[in-house]
Amino acid sequence: MSASQKPTGARSSSNAATRTGPPANPPHHRPPLSVHPTATISETAYFQGKHPISIGAGTVIHPRAKLLSYEGPISVGEGCIIGEKSVIGGPQAAPSASEPPSTNETRSSGSAVTIIENSVLVGPLATIHSGSHIHSFAAIDASSFLGRRVRIGRHAKVCSLCRIPEDGAVEDWIVVWGGGAGGMGLQRRKRANGRGNEGNVAGLNGRSVENARLVVLSKERETLTKLIGIGAAAATQRRR
Repeated sequence: MSASQKPTGARSSSNAATRTGPPANPPHHRPPLSVHPTATISETAYFQGKHPISIGAGTVIHPRAKLLSYEGPISVGEGCIIGEKSVIGGPQAAPSASEPPSTNETRSSGSAVTIIENSVLVGPLATIHSGSHIHSFAAIDASSFLGRRVRIGRHAKVCSLCRIPEDGAVEDWIVVWGGGAGGMGLQRRKRANGRGNEGNVAGLNGRSVENARLVVLSKERETLTKLIGIGAAAATQRRR
């Protein structure tokens, strides 16, 4: 889709009737949206909640990704890729007016802010619960699960199917893999980061390898921007 297209939550009701994918947001659940004009957002991306959602420059949001701001604001930085069917924020459904406030709702308002910094890759079907903070250049692989208020450090990686429990933390340059329900049995190792002589692999230090990964991420983002734009144009043509 082109940079000028609006995400689902900003779409008019007349268009919503002809769209495929998730239904249009009910007016009382439509969050305030701030989307940089160079961001690329699929027509079937899903925005709901009551707190603001902001999307930074150059970020790509795949089809059927959900950003849900019922428990606090969501901030997605620059140059991120948010994978298909991933869930950012939460809960999955709007809380009932008759339900008592949850523990999270009684915390300070800042504790429920969900922050995804710059150049973060969130894989398909990943879940990041409200109040979490993903620092720049981190990677959250497919089908991984982050509980409430999880902190992921810079250049860290959470591998596929890993589960980081509520209030958990992964430090800078750490890779997490394995594990089962509740985060038990997770394995961790320090990624080579090019400091001193450690991390040399086939003549390349760890930081060089990481820089190469970020270049590939940038190229992938450029390709996705074109593909999502082509798909959106085709969908518009079919509706005419």
